[in-house]
Amino acid sequence: MKKMKRILGVLISAIMILSGITAVSAAEESTPTYSITITNKTEGHTYEAYQIFKGRDVKDQILTDIQWGENVSSEALLTELKSQTGFENCTTAAEVAEVLSQKGDEGAKEFAKTAANHLTEPAKGSASEPGASGYVISNLPAGYYLVKDKNGSVPEGQHDAYTDFILKVVGDVEVAPKSSVPTVEKKVQENSNGTWQDGADYNIKDNVPFKLTGTLPKNLTSYKTYKYTFHDKMSAGLIFNKDSVKVKVLNGTTETPVTTGYTVKTEALSDGCTFEVQFDNLLAVSGVTADSKIIVEYTATLNDNAVIAGIGNPNEVHLTFSNNPNGDGIGTTPKDKVTVFTFELVVNKKDEDGTKPLQGAAFELMKKVTGQTEEWKSVKKYTAGTDTTFKFTGLDSGEYKLVEVTAPAEYNKIEDIFFKVEATYDTDSVNPQLKNIVIKDSQGTEISGTNGSFKVEINPTSETGNIVTDVINKKGTTLPETGGMGTTIFYVLGGILVLGAAIAFFIKKRA
Repeated sequence: MKKMKRILGVLISAIMILSGITAVSAAEESTPTYSITITNKTEGHTYEAYQIFKGRDVKDQILTDIQWGENVSSEALLTELKSQTGFENCTTAAEVAEVLSQKGDEGAKEFAKTAANHLTEPAKGSASEPGASGYVISNLPAGYYLVKDKNGSVPEGQHDAYTDFILKVVGDVEVAPKSSVPTVEKKVQENSNGTWQDGADYNIKDNVPFKLTGTLPKNLTSYKTYKYTFHDKMSAGLIFNKDSVKVKVLNGTTETPVTTGYTVKTEALSDGCTFEVQFDNLLAVSGVTADSKIIVEYTATLNDNAVIAGIGNPNEVHLTFSNNPNGDGIGTTPKDKVTVFTFELVVNKKDEDGTKPLQGAAFELMKKVTGQTEEWKSVKKYTAGTDTTFKFTGLDSGEYKLVEVTAPAEYNKIEDIFFKVEATYDTDSVNPQLKNIVIKDSQGTEISGTNGSFKVEINPTSETGNIVTDVINKKGTTLPETGGMGTTIFYVLGGILVLGAAIAFFIKKRA
């Protein structure tokens, strides 16, 4: 009987132990878990969640029984927090949370940056991308979490930026990461109408105006400092005029000149650009907000190395910028390009058959300049010599007059030739191209090989091209003359009459 009681006691104990294990297991299984859904995940970003505070339960986004979380070095975090206003007397996670609850959005941003200095391993939630619902971090116990980009997940030098730190009480929540990048645009001014566009044509030796316009990220205030640099690269046909640089801040329609806070650098540039306008901290420039635009205006001189027609003379810009509001990092925008075109007139001097080159001519090309009054300005002048081909290089669209100053010996000068150059090219394009050149007479009629001597030899995909004309001279006309033997007889008869008159006078005088 005693033996039976002993066996029964063992069985009861075993049942109680098993019941306890089952109860504990059930309690563990009943502990709720939650998820964070990132609703507008940016391509290429990888997010992680770190539990800063944990609690017994979360209801209506309120965490109870707050303690330090599993993914933060609490002692080091508390030590740093004690040097900040409001946290000086905190000793527990609950006290820190109470102070934090009074600080608002800006205080939460500062707390997140401090907490980020003391993170350990990310929470062991599973991650997936279930289609349109976004990026999900799941199986998270109740707590107060910091969500951030995984370090190194945004490649250096890309047109991308790290997101701001996100703090959320978990429960099941949805969050929208805040990340924004600047853009840059380049324009060249068309001299005929003052329009800023992607293509323009100019004369060689002209100063060509350019404008760079950069935007700013929407989360600019999340940064403590903001590096911002324009990188401008010119082709060999353009010479940068450093003293021409003007920097402005554009707010709405108001432009404010900027005279400090930036450096124009032209030497020791590692990326092969021509010059840089560098802001070490754009936040220190007066008037700059997230809605501002930064404008850089300057000129470059079109020089003798310029490509004639064809592919033109490109000029491009890109920005580098701070791209991590939570630390260090530099991003890069795509390049934006404009192109300056210029043209050449080739005059071939030939005889009246159009086959034989003629020496001894002199030409001057003049362009109509419209200001307060219209006048003809000399483009280039040749003196008479052995040349039979005359090149007038570096022309833009406009009205011209070709004057033959001196004709070859025995040939007549031509009448002045009035003509107009009209070029068409892309004005809004990522890669501006020359489309066509048309030559017209003073009445607006197109001059071509069929109704005149002008011929346009332009291939927009080549590196050269020009406008060619043959100028034909005709010999002077031999006119009929009066005189010959009749004149000689007239002179002889006149002499006899004079002599007879003298003899008669002498005889009369003797008598």
